Amino acid sequence: MSRQNSLKQVGAVLIVFLCAAIMIIGCAVQRSRAGRVGAAKQKPWRAVHIMTPGPDGLPLLKRAISEALAPMGVNVLILEVNYNFEFKSHPELRGDRALSKADVRGLAQLCRKHNIRLIPQLNCLGHQSWSRGGNLPLLAKYPELDETPQIPKGSKDIYCRSWCPLNPKVNEIVFPLMDELIEAFQADAFHVGMDEVFLIASDQCERCRGKNPAELFAKAVNDLHGHLVEKKGLTMLMWGDRLLDNATMKYSKWEASENGTAPAIDLVPRDIIMCDWHYGLRNEYPSVPYFQQKGFRVLPSGWKDAKAAVALRDFARRNATEKMIGHMCTTWSNSSDLCRALLGEGEARGNAKQSAQAAQAAQALRACFEATPTGATELGVQGSRFTVNGKPTFLLGISYYGALGASEEFIQRDLDDMQRCGFNWFRAWATWNAFEHDVSAVDVEGKPREPFLSKLKRLVAECDRRGMIVDVTLSRGGGKKDVARLQTLDAHRRAVETLATALKPYRNWYLDLANERNIGDSRAVSFAELKQLCESANQLDPRRLITASQAGDISRDDLRQFLTTVRVDFITPHRPRDAGSPQRTAAKTKEYLAWMKEIGRVVPVHYQEPFRRGFQPKRWDPPADAFIADLKQAIEGGAAGWCFHNGDQDHTLGGKPGRSFDMRERRLFDQLDDEEQKFLRALPSIMEVKQK
Repeated sequence: MSRQNSLKQVGAVLIVFLCAAIMIIGCAVQRSRAGRVGAAKQKPWRAVHIMTPGPDGLPLLKRAISEALAPMGVNVLILEVNYNFEFKSHPELRGDRALSKADVRGLAQLCRKHNIRLIPQLNCLGHQSWSRGGNLPLLAKYPELDETPQIPKGSKDIYCRSWCPLNPKVNEIVFPLMDELIEAFQADAFHVGMDEVFLIASDQCERCRGKNPAELFAKAVNDLHGHLVEKKGLTMLMWGDRLLDNATMKYSKWEASENGTAPAIDLVPRDIIMCDWHYGLRNEYPSVPYFQQKGFRVLPSGWKDAKAAVALRDFARRNATEKMIGHMCTTWSNSSDLCRALLGEGEARGNAKQSAQAAQAAQALRACFEATPTGATELGVQGSRFTVNGKPTFLLGISYYGALGASEEFIQRDLDDMQRCGFNWFRAWATWNAFEHDVSAVDVEGKPREPFLSKLKRLVAECDRRGMIVDVTLSRGGGKKDVARLQTLDAHRRAVETLATALKPYRNWYLDLANERNIGDSRAVSFAELKQLCESANQLDPRRLITASQAGDISRDDLRQFLTTVRVDFITPHRPRDAGSPQRTAAKTKEYLAWMKEIGRVVPVHYQEPFRRGFQPKRWDPPADAFIADLKQAIEGGAAGWCFHNGDQDHTLGGKPGRSFDMRERRLFDQLDDEEQKFLRALPSIMEVKQK
């Protein structure tokens, strides 16, 4: 073989190799893209549209994001900025409530922390003035850009002014504004508005006179698309109303076009996300399937009427194709009023009409985004055993008292770790006001307390999906440090009713009416009162499993009261906390079961709160072996459930008090100490023996 032929063969092999490599890389890229698309399908948009608050309102908005929106599962936040930004390219266009770049960066960082996609909005073409009000900055500073300059200010004959879509100076000004917002927000998407454009192709405009409204509208859309999508690589969103023909859709003139812009739907790119807004209650929303049939991704968008918002959401779900990306709640109110409504912090303080709208918008938002039950998990009782979905199940649990104070990320990671360890239930308090941080789901009068009641609902819903059980506990009085909780029987009854109503659709939780009801201070709840509370719960939800816990071992007489007077569904004694307690658990369990047979009613024995570390460390600080022994004894004695009680109210972790009781800065599994971790390592072998 000649040297020349050898080189040719080597070259051919290299070419084949390079082609194969390119194909492999191409396939990998396609798989990566497909993976991203698949991930997007798995996480539908739960979007909220909010007006810019201004610098003074940012702290409240950040709280609402962390304490209300993120726990509700919101993953997209569209912030309508318009001219309320400290623009460098055109400082003359800064609004009165202008945010700085630092303001926006801080907000973007918070949203990333909560896995929320932050999208800026600048209203384009229309909405360049307010009805009967003054022009917004663009037309105020550049009146020559007005589509209808002859119409006097404050005229009753127009709704909102538009800029001229054919004036080249518009894009020269607006595109740099967009670029600044994109850079400050670190945005990968941009909302351009484009709704309610009534003034277009005006005879008063020398450029637009006699032109086709649909072509003019499409020209404006395509200009924006060229800059945002083709040049900047962003995703573009817009309101869809001007692309709908009202003669066909039978909406109002606000929701669909009556001025000839609708044919533009066939003249604009299909990769634009259409925000299809409708605020009234209807049986059908024909634009939802229409946009999908035209090839657009669709984000249905409701407002303050909760029934209408849910109806739109549900219609969209029933008529969804792969083009349906989720749901959006608009709010159209003062941002601070909305945030206070979401946080449950009393009456709003702004304009009375906007305050009412904010409260309604918050209610509609909760109605749309609070999780609905899957019906996947149902707790039951069968003699002395618990059942889950009809199957006898030993409840192995863990204390998670401050769960409602944990971030969404912490909760998901903790739940993952619980299930990894074999835990199938946990205990969370609905009245938890400790370490100067109140995360109670009900207030001192027993009424709903947001955002924590909504967070509790989401927590129960997530556990329903995971096949986990939730212990929801109430407590009377102030406790050792006189922290205000439910001070009266009436308040206590309202709390029971609040929880029974809010969580009724879910079958994977039970209610502890009163933690350690026999403590001799303001926490004490008599058997007569427990009976009334139990009856209140049963009236609202007859199938709900009810208990009431007791400090220390339960006497025979008290056991009879629990079973025959209160009629709890299972007993929850909090056994004595001393070094000998673990070795007595089996015998005590058998004694309870024997007494119940004598009384004539046998129910499960559930060790909901045994000893823990840090309770009285000078007297006894239980090691891992004590937890192991107690669990084994509970199983041996015939108990139906047991809890790994954890936490230390006095000792610190990283300089922070309330180890395992305060979840704001560290999640539960990152707070457990060495002995508790040692117990967790031993847990699988214990439960493996039980299953055999």
